[in-house]
Amino acid sequence: MPPSLGRLTIAWIALIMFPFLLPAVNGRLTSIIVDDQDMGPISANSIAYASLAWDIGQTCTTCDAQPQPNQTLGGTWHDATYGPDDSTRNIPQNATLNFTGSAIYVYGIQAQHSTRTSSDLIFYIDGVERSRYKFIPFGDQDTFTYNQVLFSETNLEDAPHTFMLQNGQIGGEGSLVLLDYIMYMTNQDPFASNSTNSTTGSSPDSTQTHALQLSPRLMVHIGQQRLQQRP
Repeated sequence: MPPSLGRLTIAWIALIMFPFLLPAVNGRLTSIIVDDQDMGPISANSIAYASLAWDIGQTCTTCDAQPQPNQTLGGTWHDATYGPDDSTRNIPQNATLNFTGSAIYVYGIQAQHSTRTSSDLIFYIDGVERSRYKFIPFGDQDTFTYNQVLFSETNLEDAPHTFMLQNGQIGGEGSLVLLDYIMYMTNQDPFASNSTNSTTGSSPDSTQTHALQLSPRLMVHIGQQRLQQRP
């Protein structure tokens, strides 16, 4: 049975089979996935939510949007609604991730029903606005689009960066965001900080690969890298 992605607390490398994620020329480009509520492959690498207005989507009984957990990464997502007329939600909600890499992709869920709140998102890298994402639901059925790319940036220096998602803006209209996961790409060694955690009795270069069906449209190959003991 394939391993669960419900807890990304060990060192996982995700090799995503998309055309825009082809390996670098030197063969060392690595794709790292950080789930919405779990640790990434590096101990300090997790998404920080700067407002109590964020809800854990799959356990939220008061949230209006109710996607199917089996269509999301690890069965989890974070839900936030900016409401200019709601005193508990009239401050934009932020989510932040520190990472080292040359590209970043942010994936969420789109609520398609016309009665749902629109999305009005702003994305920052290193404190500089990079992009905005606006979506107005238009469907007549209560459906969702999964693995939706909300933001991507592919021309970064392969160095430490701070990414921030802002949901809503002061003086703006209501905004809904359903955040599923973030993926970034790096030429750095994601296991460098864990170099002392070698696996006893296994070859340093051995790799185990599993195929996980995350959704009908997304197949991800997960490789669990044996950590190499370094002097």
